[in-house]
Amino acid sequence: MTTIQLTINGQSKTIEAPPMKRLLDVLREDLGLTGAKEGCGEGECGSCSVLMNGDLVNSCLIPILQVEGAEITTIEGVAINEKLHPIQQCFLENGGHSAASAPRA
Repeated sequence: MTTIQLTINGQSKTIEAPPMKRLLDVLREDLGLTGAKEGCGEGECGSCSVLMNGDLVNSCLIPILQVEGAEITTIEGVAINEKLHPIQQCFLENGGHSAASAPRA
């Protein structure tokens, strides 16, 4: 196990996880942030996309060890003052409803 400090959706977090556990799995299993989805598991489809230090990355390809000190923004974190961001609203309107959930810590 390794201890990782990072910021997720504006909140500082300390995570304990195996160093090669994927960021996607930490988000979904450990933090309950289910907006990023497992699609292809190979970084091709983009359903697991998150922002890492402002860059779009496939969270299925990122071992948690590489996330030390990073700032991660998931779809749950793009809301503006507790209001859905336009992209979240588009997900809701077009069948991507679970990715457009209200903001979570």
